[in-house]
Order: sequence, then structure tokens, then C-alpha cells
Amino acid sequence: RSYAEREAHYRFKENKLHKISIVLQLIIFPIFKFICNYFLKLGFLDRMPGLIYASLMSFHSILVRIYGWQLINHHEY
Repeated sequence: RSYAEREAHYRFKENKLHKISIVLQLIIFPIFKFICNYFLKLGFLDRMPGLIYASLMSFHSILVRIYGWQLINHHEY
């Protein structure tokens, strides 16, 4: 399993969320994760490596929510 799948199992197995909540998280969390890593944690000072890191962390956040969506839809708690 990938790290994103493991984190989704960890996050969504304990907290049984509704589908609407996951969709909202899928929209909000990646944007917040990018802003946090790139601006608040001063990733922009690293220029390209900071941008890549913030983008990858945001993408990881998307993957976790997608796997969470799959868990909820397939009832794999």
C-alpha cells in the first residue's frame, strides 16, 4: 500500500465521515496545504524546490481524500 492509502485508512477508519464532508475536504484541504507550505512556512524562499514540495504535499492531500472517498463508497471500514 502507498502512504496515501495508509493515511486514508488511519483518518477515515476512526472518523466515519459523510460523503459531503469528504468532497469539501477534497476541495479545501489541498489548497490550504499548498498555502500553508508555500507561504506560511516560507517555502517560496526556496524557490523551485519550495514550489515542488508544496505542490507534492498538496497532491498527497488530494490522494488521501480520494482514497477516503473509495473507503466510504466501498464500505471498507
